[in-house]
Amino acid sequence: MNSPPSRDFPLPKGLFMVSGDQAMWPASANIYLIRDDRGLSMIDVGCGGAKCCKLLAKLEEQNLALQDVHTVILSHAHPDHMGAMSTILEQIKPEIIIHHIDAPLAENPALLSATFDIPLIKERLAGSSGDTFAFIENFDLLNYFEEVGCAMCSAIPTATVHGGEELWLGDFCFEVVHTPGHAPGHISLYEKNKKFLIAGDLIGSVLAWYSPSSGGVIGYLASLEKIEKRELTLILPSHGEPILNVSQAIKSTREKLLRREGAILKELSKGTRTFSQLLDLLFGNKATSFFLGAAILESHLLKLEKEGRVVRGGNTIKRV
Repeated sequence: MNSPPSRDFPLPKGLFMVSGDQAMWPASANIYLIRDDRGLSMIDVGCGGAKCCKLLAKLEEQNLALQDVHTVILSHAHPDHMGAMSTILEQIKPEIIIHHIDAPLAENPALLSATFDIPLIKERLAGSSGDTFAFIENFDLLNYFEEVGCAMCSAIPTATVHGGEELWLGDFCFEVVHTPGHAPGHISLYEKNKKFLIAGDLIGSVLAWYSPSSGGVIGYLASLEKIEKRELTLILPSHGEPILNVSQAIKSTREKLLRREGAILKELSKGTRTFSQLLDLLFGNKATSFFLGAAILESHLLKLEKEGRVVRGGNTIKRV
């Protein structure tokens, strides 16, 4: 069992962490800042609105100033990571760097509905009834973000990365690692000399959701494999505290993903099931399972189909 260090855990010199108030959504992502002779680089900016104000106030506690930020690197275009850009851009005009796949999503957040697979999920659950059906039919992703207090915003990147580049931030040399699964253009930053990783949502105190168009469980597992091949002594997550037991954290994340797959296969060994029945098994019969659970289930079914372990006929699934 990995025991996270306390918030006074000593980070590498020149790197600062501004923690979100909690790990579970809708919480702001942790913000990381790196000092150099030009000022500061900021990795992710957190939620907008009142949550943004709270996080920015924490900068002063560490003698950091927003006006010193010259570069923002976004791990991906989700509201808990870039929602505060609208507020920040009212005060400063930094360079903004993001993966090229997520750049259009940052510019036009309405496109997130496709990468979250909202249309596909509505199709899968079209036969639902009662309150669940009404929730599905009326669901709008950007409205949902606003309602939970972590609204999305738009920002135009000034530069993009593809993965494999080196980013010099202060005294650190980061390799940009493309790590999809949770978002199609999700990146993690690996510091090969100091042997630490700024992981984004790939690894943390909670397992990130995943959807087919964001890389799904196939992309998530492949991303974990990429990270596992690198020499690491510290993981800095977007949600939760710094992680010292690196191998255990990676192993635990993988096991959580595969445990869901095991539950699906175990249920299908009893006979043919519908999508909704499997969704109830994994997440319970709640309207909120639509937003997270249905995309996750679809990701696993696509993987199992690709491996020839399940087949679908209409809305039914059976084990091979």
